[in-house]
Amino acid sequence: DGGQMFIAGMSKIEEPPFNDIWTVPGESDLREGWEKEDGKRFAEVDPINYYHRLQIEHFLDSIIEGRPPLADGLAGRRVVELFTAIYRSQRDNAPIKFPLQPERNRNDFDGRTP
Repeated sequence: DGGQMFIAGMSKIEEPPFNDIWTVPGESDLREGWEKEDGKRFAEVDPINYYHRLQIEHFLDSIIEGRPPLADGLAGRRVVELFTAIYRSQRDNAPIKFPLQPERNRNDFDGRTP
């Protein structure tokens, strides 16, 4: 994906993300239109707040309607484990095995800056 990187709560998204390698068979001519449409949408809303609000609304609707959300706590935990593995791998310059094990004797936030 292309587009500007951001840190949620710390910086804004100045430029919408986009797929710079378009590999959908039969749709290669749609990329330019999609980028324009997505850019227009990002200009109309504050994407960080807008999409975060949609996630919260979806979660609350799931509770009210008694149905599972699209992403549950287990899916969220898997994402945290994946990012933790990425940080550890970069820190140690080595492959990481799953499931991750706690690092009780370290104080470096899995390779992130404390």
